[in-house]
Amino acid sequence: MAFIAPERGKQALQDYLGRDEQIKTWAYGRQQSTLLMVVCVLATECAAMLLTAWAWAGSSDLLLCTLVFWAAWLSLLAGCERLIRKDYLVALTTERLLIVRLRTPLLLSPDPFDQIAHRDYPLAGMPPMEFKQGRTSSKLQIFDSTRPPFMARFGIKAGRKDNGPAILEIVRAIESSRGPAKLTASAT
Repeated sequence: MAFIAPERGKQALQDYLGRDEQIKTWAYGRQQSTLLMVVCVLATECAAMLLTAWAWAGSSDLLLCTLVFWAAWLSLLAGCERLIRKDYLVALTTERLLIVRLRTPLLLSPDPFDQIAHRDYPLAGMPPMEFKQGRTSSKLQIFDSTRPPFMARFGIKAGRKDNGPAILEIVRAIESSRGPAKLTASAT
């Protein structure tokens, strides 16, 4: 699980702030792998299990090949998941909602200073959004007609210890500035 120190997260967002703008709170979120990746993983795991069962019935060379296959497959899977995943810092400032995409490293936690892109929305003119809160994570979706939609999941303790309350505070501030968002409580 990624962890970003609160001071580092705020420092990383400083470059995007206006003159008198200040960060109220920020949260760390991710856009997870697609359903296609999950289906490929399950299909390959089933094939690997069949190969393992066949190896136990056959020779020791086949068993060694199976073990090498499993090791290679797990490394490849971890690397592919990191390439597909997107990491974000979402910050509420005094004037707007700021979303910064971070580069996802292959081995370590994301570095908040290794940034790829950003987008922002003024609090008064926020596009429609949907927020779902569950027991272990929350999901924020922003539907903008001029840009691709934004979607990220925010683990309750992912990225920082108080990540869950931080994203809730961001959503409540947006609600109070422009009217209620579509909120849903679910058991995710």
